[in-house]
Amino acid sequence: MNGLLFANAAVKTMESKLFGAEKLGRLSECDNLSDAVRILREGGFGAQSDSDDYESMLANEEQTLETFVRKNAPKGAGFECFWLKTDYHNLKTALKAKYFDMDDEDLYLSGGNRPAEEIKDAVVQEGKSLGDYMDKVTVKVAALRSENALTPKAVDETADRAMYDEIAALVSARGVAKVVKDYFRAEADLTNVLSYRRVIEAGMDYKAFANCFVAGGAIPSDRFSRAFKDGQTGFELLGLTGLKSEGIDSTRAMEKAKEEYLLRLMTGMANDMFTVQPIMGYYLIKKAECRAIRTIMTGIANKLSREEIKRRIIKIYA
Repeated sequence: MNGLLFANAAVKTMESKLFGAEKLGRLSECDNLSDAVRILREGGFGAQSDSDDYESMLANEEQTLETFVRKNAPKGAGFECFWLKTDYHNLKTALKAKYFDMDDEDLYLSGGNRPAEEIKDAVVQEGKSLGDYMDKVTVKVAALRSENALTPKAVDETADRAMYDEIAALVSARGVAKVVKDYFRAEADLTNVLSYRRVIEAGMDYKAFANCFVAGGAIPSDRFSRAFKDGQTGFELLGLTGLKSEGIDSTRAMEKAKEEYLLRLMTGMANDMFTVQPIMGYYLIKKAECRAIRTIMTGIANKLSREEIKRRIIKIYA
């Protein structure tokens, strides 16, 4: 408990150094990268980096965040679930490289629960276990290949289902805070609603949705089946997740609303110093901040309009 209190106290100091809505707004108004980099420097971004390359600055911020959290977050609190997403990204990459001769150079990510090289080696060598959930993915993918039914999309769907199965198992463990359980349950539900919406938007049949339905949410699969039979578009299902559907009239708007809702869910009680919420809330805000800055910088580099750049950014700060 003392370790958690210390970590949460440190987070309160670090929160004062977040980039903030005002600087983010100024950044999105920049006409060129040199002005944008200057604002990043003024905001304390990339303080440990001598480079003016914004990707290097962002990478430095993200690495600093990961180092702090891995050192201070209590084990088994749920952070493993966030890092699991990196593991499964690397598993997908390795499987596609193996079965589709895809060039996987520079596609692997760091920051997972296990090194990317370990996952790649296990896929290439076969017979080396990556744990029950990942092993099921490799077996299923191999079976699909033998049936001439393997596609990159099938790799993604198989891995995503296994990932959410593993997340559900992790958050069900004793000692995981209710807010963490609520977060990942809502994420699973919103992921399913978005998948349903994309299937409807693409004019595909219900089987296409069933193939990508993930476990761990509170909305059962038969509720989606009924929605499909009733001709529902997906927006009607948002209320079942706790997210209000007012003003959400497109898939992109739904995606943004999902990100914002999950962020608010974790940061709504971030002053409870006796729970994992402050450190996890800070982690999610800082990650969202880095994504927003990367979106802005990329938009400026590609000469997108200010309106288009702002349209792509979620509301981060309460």
